[in-house]
Amino acid sequence: MTFLILAGTLMLATVLMVRPALVSGPPLVLQGFNGAGVVLGFACFVAMAVVMDPLFSFALLLAFLLHEFGHVVAHRMVGHHDARFRLIPFWNGARISDRPPTTDADAFFIALMGPGVSLAPMVLSFALAPALASTSPLVSEFFLQFALAIGALNFVNLLPIWPLDGGRCVRLLIQARAPRFGSLAAASMSAALLGFSVTVHSVLLTLLALAGGFALIANRVEPAPRPTLSRRQWRVAATAWFASLAAFFLGGWWVINLIPFS
Repeated sequence: MTFLILAGTLMLATVLMVRPALVSGPPLVLQGFNGAGVVLGFACFVAMAVVMDPLFSFALLLAFLLHEFGHVVAHRMVGHHDARFRLIPFWNGARISDRPPTTDADAFFIALMGPGVSLAPMVLSFALAPALASTSPLVSEFFLQFALAIGALNFVNLLPIWPLDGGRCVRLLIQARAPRFGSLAAASMSAALLGFSVTVHSVLLTLLALAGGFALIANRVEPAPRPTLSRRQWRVAATAWFASLAAFFLGGWWVINLIPFS
């Protein structure tokens, strides 16, 4: 019961934090909620359901949408009221906002808030699963699958791989201390992840490492010069990234490890 109360408090705090960004400014724009977007979303669900359990596949799709919602909220919190919620990320190459972040602190906040907004729902779902096990087994199982899907998705997303959110966060941290080594550090992290993925026999991590390396080669676009993280911002940002990575590791690592290398 104590865990459930604490999880509910964390969820309430998260709702109160993001609410001003949603109620202020123009209404939130929804993109991709049309025939093509719905068909593509359903096709993704069917493809995942063939490989994985249908309930977990549905939970994973909801986790994707929640993650995307976190980025949208972050954009609006830093003043980008043109931010739009995309049903399918990367659909037609549309960005969440047409305005780039004006500082590295804003860019870091936007990158981290995708996973950050998902933390409270993951904890609350872990608390609700055992609480409902005796009265509503099916609902309890859904909350468990949803919590595991959130953990797995956001743990992978926070790994230091470019161009995932974790790679963006780490690159911004390095940019503030050693600007000339940003690209080299990103390439080194992809190489290290490749070696680690082979060691733990994970196809998923192997593919992510290869995708990160390809993104570094193919994408040469650099953001316009902007203020980097201050010393105080750097300490807070590094702590927040590491704490978030550790929390989602506890929530979803064993799900990721189920995918073998061979």
